Amino acid sequence: MRRDSVAYFHTIFKCSAWAMIIFLSILLTGCWNNIDLNETRLVSVVGVDIGPQGQYRLTARIYNPSAAKKESQGQSGQPSKVVGQIVQADGNTIFDAIRNLISYTGFKLNFQHIKYIVIGDELAKKTLLPILDFFLRDHEPRLRTWVLISNQQNAERILKSYPIVHSNQATEMDEKMKASKSIGKYPAVPMIELARMLAHKNQTAELPLVESKTVQKVPVNYVLGTALINHGKMIATLGPKQTRGMLFVKNQITSSILDVPMDIKKHEYIALEVMDAKTQNIPELKKNELTMYIQVHVTANIGSIEIPAEANKDLYRTLEQKSSQIIQDEIQRAMVSIQKNKADVFGFGDLVQRKYPHEWNTVKNSWPIMFANSKIRVNVHVHIKHNGLQFNTLKWNKGD
Repeated sequence: MRRDSVAYFHTIFKCSAWAMIIFLSILLTGCWNNIDLNETRLVSVVGVDIGPQGQYRLTARIYNPSAAKKESQGQSGQPSKVVGQIVQADGNTIFDAIRNLISYTGFKLNFQHIKYIVIGDELAKKTLLPILDFFLRDHEPRLRTWVLISNQQNAERILKSYPIVHSNQATEMDEKMKASKSIGKYPAVPMIELARMLAHKNQTAELPLVESKTVQKVPVNYVLGTALINHGKMIATLGPKQTRGMLFVKNQITSSILDVPMDIKKHEYIALEVMDAKTQNIPELKKNELTMYIQVHVTANIGSIEIPAEANKDLYRTLEQKSSQIIQDEIQRAMVSIQKNKADVFGFGDLVQRKYPHEWNTVKNSWPIMFANSKIRVNVHVHIKHNGLQFNTLKWNKGD
């Protein structure tokens, strides 16, 4: 009886061991499509323009990790050397242009690690959709890749610019996009968010503008402003202050600096730092006439006082009134341009549909026109935190 029990448990053990081996062999297999690094090259940035023959011209920066380690920023504040090589090819489609790069590199390039895609100004005015379609369909690019529009320049020029504080410009642009919430003068839009906006019934979106500027005789990239997208193409641009007004309405301002003029002729300002901003957009539809009430509540701190003034209640009250007017003016200027182009980037149509579902059925087909003709009422309230006596520690000489 004991021998039978031992044999039984021995059989169970052997079966369990074989089952474990088979199970682990399935889980621990290698990647079927694994590619060694020496068999490919990594692309860090992609630019797309219209070529001389009307084809797509694709420019790619190939990242060179070994060069990135050797290159370091020279003198303090000096732009560092560009790390990586630029390659370029034309094609009737984006996919064709990418594969044509093999003729120049000898490698099938890897696009898994691109940080951003920049689209040339001329191409953006024509269409963005084929570019977005390819990078969304292909399995390599990541959905969090940033998308930018070059401001009155081709994308090739942006890729040939130099980084300032990082070893490569791809990482530097990635950091600029992540830090956009600290400046509030350009949006940061990943590819997946752009696809979501263009798939919406409005088919409108906003993208950051990037421009190559010369600093210390070296071209560097500068991000500021917004490109308005409607039905897959760029229709207009907004300046940095208009962009901030737009972002206030979209409830996307978390921090920004407001320079409040106290005496413009003497160039005297007080800087306020926006610490928090909440916006509520309320539609009112009467007799097919729409009024949008935009209510903005801002909490701010005094960042710097550059005039001989005492930080008392009167100064706080003056700053609150002036900063409220500044924000209101920026919102109104943004609304004028956006309404003119019939681009409802705010989602006002969704608010109208939720509040007036029955009326929406009669106005939805003419919504762009209704949006363009809607009345805008802006109310801004700024509250400046009182930070005790710390502002009176420096005594100004009124004679200065």
